[in-house]
Amino acid sequence: MKFCSFCGQKNDDSAQFCGDCGKPFSTTKLDADLEYKKADLLLKKQKLELEAERQNNMAHCPRCGSTSLVANKKGFGVGKAVIGASLLGSIGLAAGGINSKKVWVTCLNCGKRFKL
Repeated sequence: MKFCSFCGQKNDDSAQFCGDCGKPFSTTKLDADLEYKKADLLLKKQKLELEAERQNNMAHCPRCGSTSLVANKKGFGVGKAVIGASLLGSIGLAAGGINSKKVWVTCLNCGKRFKL
């Protein structure tokens, strides 16, 4: 067993950091403070990388980068079906379904519309 020089907590001999306060075991207080700050910076860096990855995976406006978006799915177009039927007969009715599964997204920040 070894004791932490900062908080006095008992720890295993193989422990690199105190199980109670998280300070690293080192020969001097200065070395311990440096190791603790390095570990803290590494943890902050990892958190920032995870947040950046989460932001990159989120849908955003290509113009302003905002994530305030609203999506609308287009449905069967009756007007296209009528025109298609008049020009091509019954096969033209299928024209009403063209682009019916497209999703249009509108940015609530800048108003840009784009397809997904």
